[in-house]
Amino acid sequence: MSYKHEDARHGYEQAVDAHPEDYAWSEWHIYSAYKIGEHEGRRYIYAPIADPERQLRGRTRYQPLSRPTAALFLEFARWPETEGMDIEPLGSARNEAATREWAEINGVLGLDSTQPFTVFDEASGAIEHSLGVHAIRPRHRNEGSGGLEETVEAFAREAWVANMALRLFEAATNPEGPDMDTIVGYMPYQQDGFGEDLPSVRQLHGVSPKHARSWALQVVEEIVENRMRGHVWPLPVRDHNGHPYGYAGHKQGWAFDSLLGAMWLQMMWLMRGQPRRCEWCGKLLDVDSEQDQELQIGGADMRRKPRNDRRFCPSRGGVKDRCKADWNYHRGGGKSNKVARKQKRDSNKSRRS
Repeated sequence: MSYKHEDARHGYEQAVDAHPEDYAWSEWHIYSAYKIGEHEGRRYIYAPIADPERQLRGRTRYQPLSRPTAALFLEFARWPETEGMDIEPLGSARNEAATREWAEINGVLGLDSTQPFTVFDEASGAIEHSLGVHAIRPRHRNEGSGGLEETVEAFAREAWVANMALRLFEAATNPEGPDMDTIVGYMPYQQDGFGEDLPSVRQLHGVSPKHARSWALQVVEEIVENRMRGHVWPLPVRDHNGHPYGYAGHKQGWAFDSLLGAMWLQMMWLMRGQPRRCEWCGKLLDVDSEQDQELQIGGADMRRKPRNDRRFCPSRGGVKDRCKADWNYHRGGGKSNKVARKQKRDSNKSRRS
C-alpha cells in the first residue's frame, strides 16, 4: 500500500472540538488516590473521600474530547493487550491491577450512579417568569469518584468489548481487504437455539469477504450505539469567531456524563473519518503526542502542526519500530530489503569462493 499525504487525515482532525472549554459537561476528574473495596464478593474501585474538601482540592481535571487525549479510545481498546488482562476470570488480580492503573492515569470509567444537584439557570428563570411554570429540575452529574458499580469485572468487560470492536473495525476496513481470520474468529459457530437445522453465524457470514465485512461492521455499529446511548448527547455551542457582537451562529458540541461514553464518542468519530493506518500491519495509528506539545513563541501559546508523516506503529510486541523494519525488509527499496540482503549474501559467497 503506497503512502499518500492525504492518508494522514483522520477522524479526529475533522471531528474533535478544539475548544471543549466553551461549554459545560466537558471535563473528567482524576483523584489523588484510589482504593479497592469489596461488596458482596465483588471488588470495586473508588476514590476515598474521608475529607471531601481536601479530596476535591486534590483532584485534577482534563477534557477527554480535546486534542491531547484524542486517542484515548485507542488506548483503552488496547489496554487488555498492553496490560496482559485476563478474559476469564474478569475479576482476576491482574485485571484489578489494570483497573487501578487506568484510573490513576485517566480516572474511572464513570459506571457508578450520578449525583443529583439543583441549578437555577437562566432558562428556568425565563420560563417561570413568562409562563408561570416552575421549571427548576434537579440535574445529575457524574463526579467520576467510582463506587459499587465500578467493579473490576465491569472495567475488564468494557475494555475487552472495546478491544473487540477496534479489532473488528480494523479487520473489516483494511485497505487490502477484510482480515477474514480475525473476523471469523469472533463469529459464533454454534446454532442460536431457535432450531438445530438453522445455519450458524459462521456458516452464514463467514463464507466470503463481502459478507464477513458486512457482519463485522454491523457488530461494531451496534456496540458503538449501545455504549453511547444515554451517556453522550449533542448540544448547541455559540460560535463567537471574532464577531463584533460576540455571536456568529451556533455549532454542534458534545457533552457526556461518563468517561466511557466520551471514549465511545471518539470511536464514532474515528469511524466517520479517514484514520491513518500502519502501512505494514494495518492497525489504526495513535495521534502522535508531539502534535500536542505547546510552544511559547513571542509570548503566545502555539501548538505544533499535527504530524502527518507517521507511517508505521511506533512499536509492536514491545519492539520499537518493528513494523517499519518489517516493511523495509519486505517492501522497501533500500539496502535493508530482502532482495538487497540476498544479493549481498550471494556476492559475499562468490568472493569467498
